[in-house]
Order: sequence, then structure tokens, then C-alpha cells
Amino acid sequence: INISIDRTERLVIFRQELVKLLKKYDPEFCVVENGFAGKNIKTLKTLSRFGGVAEECILSTTNRAPYIMSNKTPKSYFKVKTKEDLYKVIVEKFKFKDFNYSTHNDITDATAQAICYYNTVVKENKDGK
Repeated sequence: INISIDRTERLVIFRQELVKLLKKYDPEFCVVENGFAGKNIKTLKTLSRFGGVAEECILSTTNRAPYIMSNKTPKSYFKVKTKEDLYKVIVEKFKFKDFNYSTHNDITDATAQAICYYNTVVKENKDGK
């Protein structure tokens, strides 16, 4: 997304692209990382806006509400303390080649969230818990 365009336009583009993906892949479930207060409140506010658009878009497009997951949940599940440690675990587990932290850490976070969600929510529901 071109960052020189206004934030509201970026939100519209984000929603349009997300709708395309949801229609193309028709996922059984979607996990959205909950916003968290890091070092920069401005970043939190921006991510919260995009998160809200994602939540609405997922529900209105798939008729299924997304599961909102804390960024701490996958770390706890994989028994690591930091985002960097989680990155290392996922890269090792899946033998991802040519990955580097600065470029691929969001991919490994999403992978960890999907595994965590499946093993803690989906399996529990199938087992009747």
C-alpha cells in the first residue's frame, strides 16, 4: 500500500484486498492479533483502526466472527519469552529457508497464531470441551 495516500484511503484499500482474499480462499476460521500497547501509541492507534476494519470485514464477508488472539498467547503456547524466540522456533519447526527476522517475523507470528488457534480452540471444540 502506498503510504503517501491518506490513512482513510489505505483503510479502504486494505478492506477491498481483504475481501478479495476472503472470497478467494473462503477460510473456515480467521485469527486476528489483538492490538497491544507497545512503545508507540501512534502505531497502536493505526493498528487498531486496521484491526477494526479486519474484524468487520471478516464477519460481513464470511458470516463468521474472527478469533481475536493476544500476541502473548502463541509465545505462551510455544513456551518462549520474546517475538525473536518465537520466530526462531517457527523457522526451525518448518525449516523455512532464506528467512530473516526483519523481513519475515510477521509471517512466523501468523504461522504461530494459526497453530496455536488450531491446537487450542479447534481441537477442543471437536473434542466437545
